[in-house]
Amino acid sequence: MAAIGIVVVTYNSNAVIGACLDAALRSGAEIVVVDNASADGTREEVRRRGVRLIANSSNLGFAAAVNQGFRVLNCPFILLLNPDAVVGTSLEPLRQACELPYSAGPAACYSIPKATRRLVLWRGDCPRPVLSFWKFWW
Repeated sequence: MAAIGIVVVTYNSNAVIGACLDAALRSGAEIVVVDNASADGTREEVRRRGVRLIANSSNLGFAAAVNQGFRVLNCPFILLLNPDAVVGTSLEPLRQACELPYSAGPAACYSIPKATRRLVLWRGDCPRPVLSFWKFWW
């Protein structure tokens, strides 16, 4: 069992899915692609790489496809990866951060768009009862 699973939801993503999967395969993660009825060769690109594929006969929508992918992975941590994203480094630091005490909640990676090469940071907080209560009432 891999420590990290990756779910990629696709719809007519043939132009970008190859680079995404090539990089994801190097990470050692368990990968599943959920395709929402692509008609552009996306499925063939996925099959060519030997990645697990759930091929929907119709476009079920993003959320339904994500849920399909989550259901079939048997990993303690799951990364939701867009088909136009490329994992550039090891996922190990992300896994280690998720295993820290009291770190339950969402985690994100750095995003560096190819066109601008500028770092995009995501900042959030882990759900904590006191903070959630405060945000709800104030």
